[in-house]
Amino acid sequence: QQGTPQEKGERLAELIRTEPTLLVLDGIEPLQYPPGGPKKGELKDEALRALLLELVVRNNGLCILSTRFRITDLKEFERTAARRIDLKPLSAKHGARLLRTLGVKGNERDLANASEEAGGDCLALTLLGTYLDTAWAGDIQQRRRIHFGAQDKKLRRHAWKVMAAYEEWFAERPQMSQLLRLLG
Repeated sequence: QQGTPQEKGERLAELIRTEPTLLVLDGIEPLQYPPGGPKKGELKDEALRALLLELVVRNNGLCILSTRFRITDLKEFERTAARRIDLKPLSAKHGARLLRTLGVKGNERDLANASEEAGGDCLALTLLGTYLDTAWAGDIQQRRRIHFGAQDKKLRRHAWKVMAAYEEWFAERPQMSQLLRLLG
């Protein structure tokens, strides 16, 4: 609790190094500067930056980060200790399989079409599958309530479209909407 953010990050790295550790930091985009600005991809948090730079230099475990933006603070280590792997969208077949595991019911063609409509985006497909399972007993035909436009594929707005469908569904159930506000 004492010291600068950098010192805190370094202390945490030392603690992590005491045992072989798997550290997973999923979805760190909110901790990065957004694309388009002069600091695009840089980490905003000094403690996190110090932690990751310490671990990239010396670590007897594995640290996995997921983000949609390149972490520019680790750029110089990408060929050595900070391997970067860009994930591609899921194929229609694999997207259909993901939807099925999330409880979505329907024929393979409809599931594959839904995957293509969502651009194979894992987050959008996960949200879509969960939404269909929760709100519509997994009925794949209810995906038509979500309108993925052609421009959405370019802008990667699929997940936002599914969240808008959730919002619409919750509007019909005021008690759920109130519960979400309380939890928020």
